[in-house]
Amino acid sequence: MNEFMKNDCTDLLEMVVRERRLAVSDREWQHRLHEYGYSVRDTK
Repeated sequence: MNEFMKNDCTDLLEMVVRERRLAVSDREWQHRLHEYGYSVRDTK
């Protein structure tokens, strides 16, 4: 993995964790990530 990909992955993970801290519920967290263009799916 090159340096740019590491930075992108780190930035993405930081954003996801930050949004999870701000969200009150799992559903709100999924909605917040959807606003960034990401889709969280349950894989149970």
